[in-house]
Amino acid sequence: MEIAGAPDQAPARQRLGADERRASIIAAARVLFSRNGFRGTGTSDIAAAAGCSEPVIYKHFASKQALFAAVLEDCTRLMGERFSAATAEGGDLFTSYLRFVRGLMGDPKVAEVARLRYLALTLTNEPEIRAGLSRMMSAWHAGVRAAVEDGRAGGRIRSDADVASVSMLFMGLGLAAGFVGAVDGEEALASFPQHFDALVDLLTPIQGGTG
Repeated sequence: MEIAGAPDQAPARQRLGADERRASIIAAARVLFSRNGFRGTGTSDIAAAAGCSEPVIYKHFASKQALFAAVLEDCTRLMGERFSAATAEGGDLFTSYLRFVRGLMGDPKVAEVARLRYLALTLTNEPEIRAGLSRMMSAWHAGVRAAVEDGRAGGRIRSDADVASVSMLFMGLGLAAGFVGAVDGEEALASFPQHFDALVDLLTPIQGGTG
């Protein structure tokens, strides 16, 4: 079975180093979990997509739940790489964050992350998955909060705006984007950059005002 987006699809049972094999399993699992759900994806499906046997999966991950948690960790890494690429283009942190958000739209891997985030919410009774989701959300919130703090310090955001509340508003838009993309299709996300811009406009200090 060939999975779009999963690396190293050919040939099956390719000899890889331990780190490469682990990465190939996570990449295959990310695609399949996001497409078919947790319970709709068997470890045999993941093994076939990754070009290994099921025992090899359990050599790297103690359980399917542990593999799903590793997928969430990998999603955090992926989003961190996207943000680092945005900051590398220059400008202050808040500007880089807005550039990062605009760059997410239309990226199929980001759509996978959004679907996995919502899927994880239905699996919080599994301690490993709950912990993985918690780490994912903590990293997301820390990045958004740092950008908002930078925006307020640099005068891009009103000085009377509460950093924690503004951070949650930006995260809320991100969560809404995932919901809309899942229900109405990724083409419906084309308007979301303007929603972020509208929020920025509401938070921008009024020229000549006290904010």
